[in-house]
Amino acid sequence: LISSGNYQAVVTASRELIDSSLRGLQYYQTYDWALLMTVITCGYVGWIVYLLLTVALDYTSLGAAYASRQPHGHPRQKQLDWVTGGTVVISAGLAAYLFLQSAPWLYYCYAIFPILFWHPLAQNRGFLRFAFASESVGHLVSDALLLVVSVGLLEALVLAYHHREMLSVCFAVVGLWPVVVPSMYPGATRDLRYSWLGCCLATGVFPLLPIDAGSWLWLVVFGGTLAFALAVLSTKDSAYRLFGETAGSQPAYRRLRTVKVVLVAVATLVVLITDTSLSRGTGLPFINQVVSWAIFAASWLIIALSERFYVDLLVNVYLVLAAPFILLSVSYEVMFYVSLSCTLVLWVLLETSRKQDVRDQSMTFITTQDIRSGLFYMLFCYVACFGTGNIASISSFEISSTYRFVTMFMPFLMGALLMWKIVAPFLLVACTFRVINRKLHISESGAFFVVLALSDVMSLNFFFLVKDYGSWREIGESITHFAIANTFILSLLLLFGASHLLLTGMTLK
Repeated sequence: LISSGNYQAVVTASRELIDSSLRGLQYYQTYDWALLMTVITCGYVGWIVYLLLTVALDYTSLGAAYASRQPHGHPRQKQLDWVTGGTVVISAGLAAYLFLQSAPWLYYCYAIFPILFWHPLAQNRGFLRFAFASESVGHLVSDALLLVVSVGLLEALVLAYHHREMLSVCFAVVGLWPVVVPSMYPGATRDLRYSWLGCCLATGVFPLLPIDAGSWLWLVVFGGTLAFALAVLSTKDSAYRLFGETAGSQPAYRRLRTVKVVLVAVATLVVLITDTSLSRGTGLPFINQVVSWAIFAASWLIIALSERFYVDLLVNVYLVLAAPFILLSVSYEVMFYVSLSCTLVLWVLLETSRKQDVRDQSMTFITTQDIRSGLFYMLFCYVACFGTGNIASISSFEISSTYRFVTMFMPFLMGALLMWKIVAPFLLVACTFRVINRKLHISESGAFFVVLALSDVMSLNFFFLVKDYGSWREIGESITHFAIANTFILSLLLLFGASHLLLTGMTLK
């Protein structure tokens, strides 16, 4: 065609060749797409259902009632019936198919997980029949409504990865919830509901702010002043009365709390002096650097000497995290920390108001209301991550936030300080959630399973949003979101462990 001068036909043939090559490449890459998507989806769904089944059997009144009806007093029946036989047949058939297809060993791992998770569900089909028969129509309708609301909130959190403004919408809905439906929290006063609404709206403002705000010294100082004022209020007897408790601290512990409040004030002053010195080009004063590191170290040493009463521990965690957080802030992050702390305190009061006389109970069964608490916990975790940006935001990784500790380029040390700044709000949320579970005498493992199941629902969403077409940025972003969602599941375990460490020996009296 070229020799004959038919260049238009050459261009047409070249385009057809390119299109055929792309279609062939697409076919090659997606040859096992249907099989893998089906198997992995069944694995995720099976794992979620298995977690919820475990919670229902071991941590709910329905599971206890079902166990009491069983011959051996335990709901998990191990019978060699058609379920086991069907599982063996399906496993053998799937293994044979993969062997004939010369599939890699990883495909066998994908295939075995759905079988492992769905088999216990089929074995406990008697419990499912008992659950549906025991629930009234009204309860089933309310459970279905809660399911719809839960899925809607989780989908909003998925959208928050792309549009941070969705977090503000979520906080507006969560803030209005007790006001519009006061029966959800029968023990909550009107002042508590509207205070909760105000704090939720205030916290919801921060996702609307730009993530690349840069350095604003006056915002840090103003936030530090707010943190100091809140710290002073938290050491008063009114803080105990807010939780319905009586102040009974020993003088030594009161002096220790005063020291922590002073650390918050000193941290704010160090930020002001250090940034002023750096702006004048005189460098980081040595005494400021020493004080910064001393505050960072002293904050962690003091918590071991604090009282074990839950109110004192909440105050201590707030103060321990506040001073170093101020030293690592560059703009409105401290204001966010204060707003988040106030909202978390009201969350404790709101959740504990729905159950009366919980101190006299050794354990409380998990109910659908505790699923709502799990949703709130996830929302707080995500706003802790995206409230002032996100994991890859300029605000979270502004290198100037480490200048109060070191000005020489030390990547590992600077990275460790920045990671601590990101983790601090998560620790505050995790400790608050543990206090709520202890106050309500809810099994922490059961609460963890509920949150884990909710997190897996989001991971399944991101699995379907992974792209293999478009720009490199779009493909990489979709894979990153899926990886972050799965990493968040692992982070939940670490956060629960960290909250146990920070609140070791916590007492309710």
